[in-house]
Amino acid sequence: MDWSTTSGNGHVQCGPFSVQRDGLPNTSAAKVVNYSSSSYVFRACGRIVGGESRCTTGWW
Repeated sequence: MDWSTTSGNGHVQCGPFSVQRDGLPNTSAAKVVNYSSSSYVFRACGRIVGGESRCTTGWW
């Protein structure tokens, strides 16, 4: 999942990231959403084994 406070002009990846030695994934902290601002948006992303990462075509 990616999120942006600039309507998608730049974004931060929420994770997951590479796993730690203990096997647990690393993720970023939660983000409080400002529902009254249309510049706060997100998109879902995923990757299949051996494939490329893909994200939804639009921001929500």
